[in-house]
Amino acid sequence: QEKVVRLGINSPIGIIEDYNPKLFRDYDVVFIDSTQTTDISHEEFKELKKQFPNTSFVIINQANRDGSSKGGTKWEHIVDAIMHIENQSATMEKNRFPEGSTETIKIF
Repeated sequence: QEKVVRLGINSPIGIIEDYNPKLFRDYDVVFIDSTQTTDISHEEFKELKKQFPNTSFVIINQANRDGSSKGGTKWEHIVDAIMHIENQSATMEKNRFPEGSTETIKIF
């Protein structure tokens, strides 16, 4: 919340504790934390993107001990970017945008 205020973001901000896609129409960006907690499938996510074409979705997949995604590799084919976050750093692993960086950045 501090970051949103500091950056002057004026969009509505809300926390939806129960997964209810009907509420997503009020937001420009929706964070889904996590695909395992909400139990959203790949197919459901594809439908969400179709229903809300002007909404950006940030989805979080939990990781196994070896660093692989608990969501499997199917997610890799339907998202625009993948970031690996560990030890207070984020590294871009996949990016569909040509101007994107793969540089590791400190995020905390």
